[in-house]
Amino acid sequence: MLILKQTVFSLAVVIISIVTSSTSVAQDDASANLQRALEKIDAAVLHMSGSFKITKTKVDGKSAVVSIVMGAGQSGKDLFTGELDVYRGDSGVVAAASPENLEQVKIMYDGQRSLYSQRHGSASSRLGKDYDLPALRDLIRSTLDVEGLVSEVAGATRVRVTEKEGVKSYRFTVDGEFFDAEDDSVSAANPEQRMISRAMKQMVPKVLEGVVTVDVDPSDTPTRIKYALQYNDPMKEMMGGGAGEARIVIDGSGGNRDPVLGNMVIVDYRVLPDSEGPAKQFADEMAERLKAASK
Repeated sequence: MLILKQTVFSLAVVIISIVTSSTSVAQDDASANLQRALEKIDAAVLHMSGSFKITKTKVDGKSAVVSIVMGAGQSGKDLFTGELDVYRGDSGVVAAASPENLEQVKIMYDGQRSLYSQRHGSASSRLGKDYDLPALRDLIRSTLDVEGLVSEVAGATRVRVTEKEGVKSYRFTVDGEFFDAEDDSVSAANPEQRMISRAMKQMVPKVLEGVVTVDVDPSDTPTRIKYALQYNDPMKEMMGGGAGEARIVIDGSGGNRDPVLGNMVIVDYRVLPDSEGPAKQFADEMAERLKAASK
């Protein structure tokens, strides 16, 4: 009987070891395969259709009162929501443009300078509503950082993968610091300006964690990259985190308090086969203007 028990125990250990090893191998394979897929588009020109949405945080099944719009920048303006044509050139240029209609936003960042354009629509399409275009620029810059994503995948605790009709869908989490795009104008500023900028950033909602989903076709090329970004609510944190509290917390323990969840921003990119579109057109036009102005 003792021998039998020892045999059963040994067999159980072997089975557990096999299952653990298989899971480990599967995890390693998923991570390595996703890294290789992302590397295919890392240095490539990217043309994408992008969708930007904000999901309100809910408390007890009801929409919470939000003291500041998630993703809004220091100006307090709204983050753009809707459809965008997005372009990333091989020289590091990033551009985005909304479809041609009565209300339009455009941005272009060439690694040093940022250019923006906004055209308002009619009264029926939110006339006069200004969007925080620098915040949109930073969001696009961070979510198009494919090289950074490869590193995040390599360090991810787990990469989940499912397959349907030949399309593999990978899913992993990314720490919020990944989405802190550095403003080059601030990084080159004097220490006092950098200190003021950092202080102001504490008042701006930031990403706590992101869930990234990457769809890869049978040729192992990414066709879709989707982010679900959970922001905090710094204003509620200052008010003590309570739904109806009116006290401001200034007790020196701000870094130790649990963050108050704000809204979730959904960024959904679908990779397009060509590079031509309104975003690239805007990038080319602005590059020509900057070149002419520098002469």
